[in-house]
Amino acid sequence: LDLVSANDQQRKHDKVVSFIAPHDFSLEYDSLLYEKIHGTGQWFLESTKFKNWVRGEGSVLWCPGMPGAGKSTLCAIAIEHMEDVTDGDANTAILFTFCDYRKNSIQNRLNLLASLWRQLLRRRCLASWECDELENKYEGPGRRRRPSADEMLEMLHREMTRYSKIYILVDGLDELESGVRHDLIRSHANSTHSLNILVTARTRGRETQHFDAAPHLELKASDDDLHKYVAHRLHAADTQTLRKHIARDRTLTRDIQDNIVQKAQGMFLLARLHIGAIVGKHTIKAVRKALQTLPEGRNAVSETYDETISRIESDDEFDDNDLVPAPLLISSCAGLVTLEAQTTNVRFVHYTAQEYFETTRSRLFPMADSEIAKISLTYLALDRHALDPTLHSTEEFNARVVRTPFLGYAATFWGQHALTYWSALVGVATGTIDRVPRSWSELEELVDNFFDRHNQICCAKLSNLHLAARSGIVEAVQIIIDKLDNKTLVDIRDCEGRTALGNAASRGHVEVIECLVQAGANLDTCDSFGMTPLHLAAEAGLDTVI
Repeated sequence: LDLVSANDQQRKHDKVVSFIAPHDFSLEYDSLLYEKIHGTGQWFLESTKFKNWVRGEGSVLWCPGMPGAGKSTLCAIAIEHMEDVTDGDANTAILFTFCDYRKNSIQNRLNLLASLWRQLLRRRCLASWECDELENKYEGPGRRRRPSADEMLEMLHREMTRYSKIYILVDGLDELESGVRHDLIRSHANSTHSLNILVTARTRGRETQHFDAAPHLELKASDDDLHKYVAHRLHAADTQTLRKHIARDRTLTRDIQDNIVQKAQGMFLLARLHIGAIVGKHTIKAVRKALQTLPEGRNAVSETYDETISRIESDDEFDDNDLVPAPLLISSCAGLVTLEAQTTNVRFVHYTAQEYFETTRSRLFPMADSEIAKISLTYLALDRHALDPTLHSTEEFNARVVRTPFLGYAATFWGQHALTYWSALVGVATGTIDRVPRSWSELEELVDNFFDRHNQICCAKLSNLHLAARSGIVEAVQIIIDKLDNKTLVDIRDCEGRTALGNAASRGHVEVIECLVQAGANLDTCDSFGMTPLHLAAEAGLDTVI
């Protein structure tokens, strides 16, 4: 009975904590530890400034570093070290935050403070009365809301009183939006508790004046760490050809390590990309030539990205007719992307890679949206992907998702890619305009065929017109309207009683709305919840539609 009661209490605790603090950073931390090379980062842990920070009371350590220097990995190494040395000490807590500019929508002051509170509560289970108090305050009838940022700060400070010493490590402070940076720093600066704070960032800003008097320790990859990293990569699965060269030339390993370490300029990122530049070379001579021409200097990162793209585009050995193992796909990208072990998601190796592609996207991939839209529609049109309306259970639906992993993306985003492409066609003259007519006709044919064969997704009453209106592509809507034998079908309802006009209105697709109205769509038709298209637009705050 005691065990059952404890399990019930743990579930109650987990439910409350997950509602109040839905985001934490354990996944980022675990991924960084998984990817780190054994034995690296010791210089950081053994530095005088880091040791003084650990021993100090209310001490701050500011750790700036250039992009790609390995700041996040060093921060993870520091967290792991602190957890090891304080293991069993019930009076000390280690808290951390990994900031990511790609997650600014969720990394606001409330969520960041809540994540720290959640980390503290991994060390104890909330008492039953505490759970009841939080549930009544935030999850009671008509009250379902999360705490405000100020309430969350108060809850965090209250939990902190249980500890005599607290370490907080914040990685990538500069990746937060300016206002969030200011709020987070102010929250910690005004704390009545003795907090030891370590911060990593690329640059300093006005919000970081609190750290002006703090000791500085620049983070970069040491030569010793870079040698260990290169040695590790030379034994990786995707360097088989390179290993054969090394077996034939005993001096090649040393030459590779020395050249890459010298030209990496204290950046793991450059070392990784430089290895990608030599792994596919077919001869020892080609490897040595590549080593001599590796970019270096101020523009080394952008020049390396340029050369990597050129190398990928000129590669004629990759067979895209078959599905290939993930390691081969990653290797074919020449170090630009990495596979997260914990999630199996593919992401850019570094935010500078993403910035590079965002800057050069229109030049490198001018027809990207067109190609993705066509691929998505082709995938959706395959017979084996026809969605069976008899799939009612969650288990059956989940099984379908596992069998067809691209189906969700294709069904959700094909319209967004096609909309971007069609908009470009009608308003912009580009250097690739001579390729447009054929691509446009192919895409239009795919849209036509897809909607002919797939007139239901979530229920039997969801028509192809609903799907087109939801996508926002007025050309696709017009194709379907022109094929309607009975024009009254323009007001056909889906399983929620909503018309295609309601779909377009709820998403703000003005041109689609105009097209449907001209085709005779009823403006006053209510869905199952009594909502007209006007109501739906108002609910979504779409003034232009109203």
